[in-house]
Amino acid sequence: MRKGKRFSEIETTTGELYQEYLNVCYFLGISPVTQRRFTDFVSYLDEIGLLNARIASRGRYGRTKIIKLASDISYVEEGLKSDPEFGSLFMRRPVQTSLEKYFSSI
Repeated sequence: MRKGKRFSEIETTTGELYQEYLNVCYFLGISPVTQRRFTDFVSYLDEIGLLNARIASRGRYGRTKIIKLASDISYVEEGLKSDPEFGSLFMRRPVQTSLEKYFSSI
């Protein structure tokens, strides 16, 4: 995900968001769902208005969803902090993404 912007301006793709999800699953020690099932969750969150997800054509590379947060980040954080499993994410050091690991090694 792109940093240095307000959360309401950050856009990411399904693939990037799925990679972050895998990092969180690893951090929590839980089994992740498949990328197909994850995309279904993203579609559901789009339907209920938490996310804005639009399809973007990448030409010969296929299509992807461009995802943007539709609600205030404080509501999302409040909900996650109150959850017994996800609340622990806010107590620990953030997980370094695979892209961050790659670029820090250069």
